[in-house]
Amino acid sequence: MSLLRPIALKTSPLKKAEEDAETQQIREVKAAEAAKMAAEKQAEKAIIDADAKLKSSQKEAEAIKVIADAKVLDNSVDGVAESKVIEAKAMAEAKGEAAKVEVKEKEGIVIAENLKRKYLSEAEGIKEKRPA
Repeated sequence: MSLLRPIALKTSPLKKAEEDAETQQIREVKAAEAAKMAAEKQAEKAIIDADAKLKSSQKEAEAIKVIADAKVLDNSVDGVAESKVIEAKAMAEAKGEAAKVEVKEKEGIVIAENLKRKYLSEAEGIKEKRPA
């Protein structure tokens, strides 16, 4: 029989605390990355939606113009002036809608960039707090 007894390995409270802290830090980094990806997807969707609205407004404006042009052909000289006014109003409204869509698109991009900066900053902060 050997005089040496096997010594049970015990985890010190300090090592356990370090492991717990590292685990928590990894979770926080993963959560920040997931939030960043979600924000980017949301921003991409907003941009796609804004682009679709812009294209729809442009097609509607083109349709209004075609209708207005057809009315010009069917109307007398007095009607021509009136249809041009209608066309101008339609184009102005379409341009206004297009501008609104463009603003929404830019707002979505700004929001996405701000969220990206925020989450990258948070991730960097978490990495800096992690012990070497």
